[in-house]
Amino acid sequence: MKFCIFISFLILQVACGSYPPNFPKCKHGDESCLLKGAADILQHHFAGLPDVSLLPIEPFPVKKLNVERNPSSPVNVDIKLKDVIVEGFKAVKIDKFQGLKEDMSGRNAIAGVIPSLTIKGKYTLDGNVLVLPIKGNGDCEIKCKNVKFDFSWDFKKVEKDGKIYAALEHVKLQFEPDHVHFFFDHLFDGDASLQTTTNDFLNANWSEIFHEIQPGLTKAISLVAKAYIAKFFEHQPYAEYFQFWQTKEKYLEVHYKQLEQQVERPKIRLTMKFCIFITFLILQIAYGGYPSNFPKCKYGDEPCLIKGAADILKNHINGVADVNLLPIDPFSLKTLNVARNPASPVNVDIKLKDVIVEGFKDIKLEKFQGLKEDLSGRNVIAGSLDSLTIKGKYMLDGNVLVLPIKGDGNCEIKCKNIKFDFSWDFKKVEKDGKIYAALEHVKLQFEPDNVHFFFDHLFDGDASLQTSTNDFLNANWSEIFHEIQPGLSKALGLVFKSYIGKFFAHQPYAEYFQ
Repeated sequence: MKFCIFISFLILQVACGSYPPNFPKCKHGDESCLLKGAADILQHHFAGLPDVSLLPIEPFPVKKLNVERNPSSPVNVDIKLKDVIVEGFKAVKIDKFQGLKEDMSGRNAIAGVIPSLTIKGKYTLDGNVLVLPIKGNGDCEIKCKNVKFDFSWDFKKVEKDGKIYAALEHVKLQFEPDHVHFFFDHLFDGDASLQTTTNDFLNANWSEIFHEIQPGLTKAISLVAKAYIAKFFEHQPYAEYFQFWQTKEKYLEVHYKQLEQQVERPKIRLTMKFCIFITFLILQIAYGGYPSNFPKCKYGDEPCLIKGAADILKNHINGVADVNLLPIDPFSLKTLNVARNPASPVNVDIKLKDVIVEGFKDIKLEKFQGLKEDLSGRNVIAGSLDSLTIKGKYMLDGNVLVLPIKGDGNCEIKCKNIKFDFSWDFKKVEKDGKIYAALEHVKLQFEPDNVHFFFDHLFDGDASLQTSTNDFLNANWSEIFHEIQPGLSKALGLVFKSYIGKFFAHQPYAEYFQ
């Protein structure tokens, strides 16, 4: 019987061992542990962890963010943002993390400093700023430096199925930046002179303007923060967020002693079948937290592979950090470079950084071949995308057809109705006596129906040249795209290789399949 209990305990440890070892759990109200735990989450789980309802922290997507008009303020504007991306949270320095008491009483507070926070998105704006009427819609970017913040809330007990969960109420956010920089493009229907003048005016008076919109902005952001933290705490009963492993071990230790005592009683007969049943039951409990819809197929089973990929796109769009599945939409890239081709009429260096790619979640897969047991042969994923948008900071230099072109700033490239085909070979890699799969000989082919380019700040911000150049690029999009297509395909192919390769590097190849 001792052997049975030992095996059960061992299996529980092995089964639970694949949970992230650095995912923190603390005692109730242990501020030093909570501070360290928050730092660990920012370091190891900033891409999110959907299976515990932890959304991505960096980049942080927000569907909309609205600041309401205040008629009594000299800054009397409606600001509506959508498709918002917030960047900078992963560098946050947390100085205070108080509360999280066992009985949920009292105030809970997180405070610290964010060195740099950038809010990007689509805006509509209408109203008056100090003495200046202002109106526009388009892309915007708001950069805040050295932001001191303090976010606090109360917990409210919510009972579900006889267990106590924590809901958030009475949230309050205070934040104060050292500096704010505004950029709104397409102000006054794109009038370049008025746009430049207005942005210059906003930034010259940033402090007065920010402090007037601060109450509305604070309220809007606090509701986003409330939704984020509340979603995490609604995942499981409140008590289960604290000292999970210690509780499990104590539970097993107590029951180990009880079962030992029962074995010594002559009336208790525990058979091997019962031992196996207990072991199996513990194994089921240990694995219960894994996502039930995370797919596994037989080798080379194309219908299952297509369905499995669709399930991942539907249920794991934000990634699963613990199996090295990165967020899919929005998809973040540090850099994306297309090298110059001197033999081409489109002879340019294009360097993108801080890239956000959107649209992968609506992918339609039509082919998923390969993934054989012996790793032989070509592996292929093919399908279509309704729309793909690539946004980021660009540097561009060269010639496009007959036009010299140069600039640096923000860019957006929109592709419509894309057909794609991505293929690769697997290479066997042996580690610790087990076979892993690495990718090699990757090839990407893709063909859009239409491409639209937008590069701001071309020719040092000359508005007339910028407009005429963008118009020229879009009037000749097909010729231009097909000239840069080989370089772009190579660059994106390496990105996909890294993405899929990182996933397959997580565990031995055989363990991905039924």
